[in-house]
Amino acid sequence: MAALLSSRLRFRTGLERALRDREARVRLLADNIADIVIVMDRKGYLRYVSPLVTVVGKTETDFLGRLCLDVVHEDDRERVLAASRELKGASASRFGSLSHAARRRRDALARGQFQDRRTLAGR
Repeated sequence: MAALLSSRLRFRTGLERALRDREARVRLLADNIADIVIVMDRKGYLRYVSPLVTVVGKTETDFLGRLCLDVVHEDDRERVLAASRELKGASASRFGSLSHAARRRRDALARGQFQDRRTLAGR
């Protein structure tokens, strides 16, 4: 029994280390990419904003915890909502066979995760 528990603990520890390493690589990429990166939860609340958001005169804390549509310029909201409706109603065959991660990225795009600098600046 002790050997089984020890084996499971080593396996879990390895998985946790791999997850931390992967998260560190993704954060390094997101923090240094030449685009603004925004991550939101399933309800549309912003949970991460890359430091490059300063190019539009804002700080990360100006966005964190806000709803995605709150940071979309009013002139662009209908377009973002239309894109979201289109993607939500699309069948899997339209997008091919998507992995879980690819579906999450597609859904984030539909909710307006990727905004251009004009939209984020409120212009």
